[in-house]
Amino acid sequence: VSFFGPFYGGYHVMALDPDYNWSMVAGPDHGYFWILARAPSLPEATLKDLLDRARQAGFDLSGLIRVEHGRAAAAGR
Repeated sequence: VSFFGPFYGGYHVMALDPDYNWSMVAGPDHGYFWILARAPSLPEATLKDLLDRARQAGFDLSGLIRVEHGRAAAAGR
């Protein structure tokens, strides 16, 4: 991924929904981890599965921040 100019970041797609509703992405050294979704929230079972996969891959999730999206996100803005 190129952010701007000569700066690049290596990211690995660890999991991808077949319908592209979510993805799980990580940095190359376990220092970064994201669950990205098209909707403001994921079903709890999906989230649990993704977090379990991350733990099995060796990620420390103790500092994971879960972002709650407001009404603007729910409305697609």
